[in-house]
Amino acid sequence: MAKRENKKKRTIKTKKDEELEIIGEPEKIKKTKKTRKNKRPYGRKEKIFIITSFVIAIGIFLYYGYRSLKYYSKETATKKSQVVTIASAVINNNKITKEQNGFRAIKNGYYFSGKVENNYLKVFNRLYRIIDVVDNKVKIISADNEATFVYGNDNDYKNSNINNWLNKTEQEHTGVYYNTIPGVEKLLDKTEYCDGTLKDNKVTCNNKKENAYFTILTIDDYIRAYGKNSYLNNGKYSFVLGYDEDGNPLVKNDQGSVDGVNNTEGFGVRVVMTLKKNVRIAGGNGTKEDPYVINQVGNDNKINKYVQLGEDKFQIIEENNDMLRLRKTDYLVYKGQQALQQFNKNEAVFSIKNVNNIGYFLNKLYYPTLTYKDILSDCTFNIGEISTETSFSYLESYKDVATVKVGLMNMFDLNTDTVNSDYYLINTTSNIGSMVKTYNPLGTVDDDKAREKKKIIPVVCIDKKLIKSGDGSDSNPYKVE
Repeated sequence: MAKRENKKKRTIKTKKDEELEIIGEPEKIKKTKKTRKNKRPYGRKEKIFIITSFVIAIGIFLYYGYRSLKYYSKETATKKSQVVTIASAVINNNKITKEQNGFRAIKNGYYFSGKVENNYLKVFNRLYRIIDVVDNKVKIISADNEATFVYGNDNDYKNSNINNWLNKTEQEHTGVYYNTIPGVEKLLDKTEYCDGTLKDNKVTCNNKKENAYFTILTIDDYIRAYGKNSYLNNGKYSFVLGYDEDGNPLVKNDQGSVDGVNNTEGFGVRVVMTLKKNVRIAGGNGTKEDPYVINQVGNDNKINKYVQLGEDKFQIIEENNDMLRLRKTDYLVYKGQQALQQFNKNEAVFSIKNVNNIGYFLNKLYYPTLTYKDILSDCTFNIGEISTETSFSYLESYKDVATVKVGLMNMFDLNTDTVNSDYYLINTTSNIGSMVKTYNPLGTVDDDKAREKKKIIPVVCIDKKLIKSGDGSDSNPYKVE
């Protein structure tokens, strides 16, 4: 029984009992402390050693952890920048080769040559081909002609219609193409070029090198890419920057050969520009079906996008403040048939007063039949003679204007039309008789008599605030209602 009583007294102390011990029984406190002291496994020195070791270990962990995180972040940032820039994407997606067809190395960069199909790039709602990547800047050229017109008054490229149309100069009405590109100074660097002379397939630079935001393909770049056996030969006529031995401008023909031409002749213009090294990629793999796409956020516009008006589809060729100038994507249909119309019975001039004139037909007969006529704005068209006996400057067209509801394409409008052909432009000339310019997607400027009947591509203007839906693509055009 005694043993049971002792066992019964060995009860667990409650919190209240412990409090009583500390307050009322100091002797037990002393005894308890002594017992705890006897049970401590480490001495003072051992405890200091453990704490010091722990602190050192933490320090080492933090130091190397920080270094690892720093270098990992740096490496990740480097890889990320390599992936998101257009230059790095092109470099990473191509193997360097010494063969004629492919991606070849040069000092400070690379270039495409021969027959390649993976250098397509889409930006500014247009399709381009990549020429080279130098110092991480990407030089591109429009895949097709973006205009077709006469070279100019003389053989000097810097004062030519081409350079004045492409870039803003001190002259009024220059920089037509410049105005179609959003964020020029943010996205582009100026392209260096030399208007050299071609002799025996070698190019000699005539003057010091120039630079501009927009230019055309140099003969040097064309030869380097293997010329007619390269992606740069698109089967159409276009000007090439350079001269023959007689000082005449150069043109690449539809077979890919390059010859000198008279400065009064007209051919296609393919535009060259250079993307900055920090321009980012938004997607694509470089094929025509899935071209590289540039991140243009904050630098967008509506040029070259589509608008649906009634049953007619148009393409935007100019955006000027709130005004959009639109080109119909197919031929004009009147009373259920494709219209064939002479420009005028006698002299070549656009007018809405003469019943025999194409201007009268467009605005007095065709316009009233349009279901969307009430939303069309007045539109100004430059109708001055494009070339006379003394001048071949496109600036002459600004000397006379017509303000109407429906007009025609100007040969100096942005025109990426590769489907339609042989339709009247609004430009006229009297230096070779009373003639009118007609559009040829092959890249030549044709002159036809005003009495000839031609197909028509109408041009209209609308306020862009009328657009209510759609994304502007061919399959989902902008809609105004």
